[in-house]
Amino acid sequence: MSGCQPVRRNRQIGQDSPVPGAAGPRAARAPLAGLAVLAALGVLGGAGCEAPPPTVFDGPLPPRLVPVATYDGSGQAVHPDVVRVDAVPGGPFWLALTPYPQSDEKLENPCVYRSRDGLAWAEPAPGVNPVVPRPLFDHNSDPDLTWRDGEFRLLYLETQRREYRPDSASFHLLRWVRSADGVGWSEPETALRWDLDRDPLYLSPTLVQAPGGDRVYLVDGPGRRIVWFPWPVPAGDPAGRPEPGGTLETGLSGVRPWHLDVFPAPGGWVALLCARGPDATNNADVDLWLGASPDLERWAFRPEPLLTAGPALLDTEAVYRSTGLVAQGRLCVWFSARTVPGRWIIGATSFPDDAVRELLAAAGAAGMAQTPH
Repeated sequence: MSGCQPVRRNRQIGQDSPVPGAAGPRAARAPLAGLAVLAALGVLGGAGCEAPPPTVFDGPLPPRLVPVATYDGSGQAVHPDVVRVDAVPGGPFWLALTPYPQSDEKLENPCVYRSRDGLAWAEPAPGVNPVVPRPLFDHNSDPDLTWRDGEFRLLYLETQRREYRPDSASFHLLRWVRSADGVGWSEPETALRWDLDRDPLYLSPTLVQAPGGDRVYLVDGPGRRIVWFPWPVPAGDPAGRPEPGGTLETGLSGVRPWHLDVFPAPGGWVALLCARGPDATNNADVDLWLGASPDLERWAFRPEPLLTAGPALLDTEAVYRSTGLVAQGRLCVWFSARTVPGRWIIGATSFPDDAVRELLAAAGAAGMAQTPH
């Protein structure tokens, strides 16, 4: 046969999961439509066409720096969240994060990037970032990016403390914006509002499609627990502060949760938990733990951190919120961390997915052992 044949890209994360609904909002199911889209993605061509470039999943990936051009020019960023979407040209990898130069929260506004290989990132169009500008008072933080029903959904937190406002109000908002192409974004909508004088300080939202309905996980920092709320939040009164629908139990004695990401994988879901260990001496002494669940109810976590700050991890002193994907027999992790000079960086590394499969099996076995016969 002459010429090139269409090259099939990797199936989306979680698409083959046996758990109903496990594909999750990160697993874009919408098929590529039309030769024009295929050509735009580089999967069709004539005699000179090329296969898609290697990605982060094509072999071992020791820890490496992932440069990102932030809108403020610092190149310092935190809170990465990665999703694979084959249905939108310019990917398939999409990333949300916030700049955080020298821990300046005023610049912590959600931004998005796209990449063909998961390592070289660029704005989807010039001037897109920040997707959400700084509020009039206080700051934004903690973005979470998903793909669901033909659109990106970007969740984030907006903090409003009275010391930064002209009135006495003190509250916290879970907000979100949406986009069909990663370039044009809707106006923010508020999903939940908390009174900081009486409600917990929730951190690090992560939106997950669950068998019984979507849920958004949040970390109750002061309470040292992980909770989830139904998504979308019941309509009518976003200030009603519904009670959490449940908790995520890690089983890690003395480990204090700080930031979390949950994403689908073949056979279930994976959690990457940024937390303070039992021996942590201060709030900045945080590492990254790995967990997995076949059904979002039964969880198993590795007793030791997956990533620990230090000279071997790009000369870092703290590992912050991280994200990941599982494909081609590997777990790829994009992490944020603070270096010894005090700069915030994004890095990437990968592991064989053996640990994920072992944790899924352990969580399933534990659930079977607890089931009465």
